[in-house]
Amino acid sequence: MAGPHGQPIRVGILGAGNICSIYIENLQADPMFDLVGIADMVPERTQARAEKYGIEGMTPDAMIQRDDLQAVVNLTPPLAHFGTSKALLQAGKSVYCEKPLAFTLAEVQELVALAEASGLRLGGAPDTVLGAGVNTVMDLIQGGHVGTPVGYAAHMLCGGHESWHPDPDFYYQPGGGPLFDMGPYYLTALVHWFGPVALVAASARTVRDHRTIGSGPRAARCSRWK
Repeated sequence: MAGPHGQPIRVGILGAGNICSIYIENLQADPMFDLVGIADMVPERTQARAEKYGIEGMTPDAMIQRDDLQAVVNLTPPLAHFGTSKALLQAGKSVYCEKPLAFTLAEVQELVALAEASGLRLGGAPDTVLGAGVNTVMDLIQGGHVGTPVGYAAHMLCGGHESWHPDPDFYYQPGGGPLFDMGPYYLTALVHWFGPVALVAASARTVRDHRTIGSGPRAARCSRWK
């Protein structure tokens, strides 16, 4: 994917939450991209990010309809990913979406089919499979340096997102949580190393109902999430 006549790709960011800063900084540092603006359902949040980074602030509907944008980075909350990504694709924009790409397999398949039919690009986090760690493991496996893998264990090394995220509520609602937020890192690595998933079995339990927010204006507030 490239801009017209070799020009930088004009990109927008949909969603001005906690994760958007690193995306903005990386896009602005890469000459391949021209970051045009940012949009969010909360106007104050949009304006704050726009002023801080010197980009245009706009409404989500305005971003979807912008004819001069070739691609949009979708950083909306998980349950909004499908609807917003579909609208962006239908408006002729390629999409890179934060995890999860959608909430159900049928939704993912619909987005993939729409992108293919429209000749657009559709990508999703996590991109950690492109990093040195995952690819070093791949080299070790393929080179026979570790024998035949027979098992894999993954652990999140903290008690939950509330320890560092200033607004963690959505992590404990449908579409968030360990499986849909942290799970993609481990599952994507596994598929990268060993190929498609053939069988799934699962069990789950709630460790605790009350969690204390560890940062931001709501720090030390204890909330009940199931």
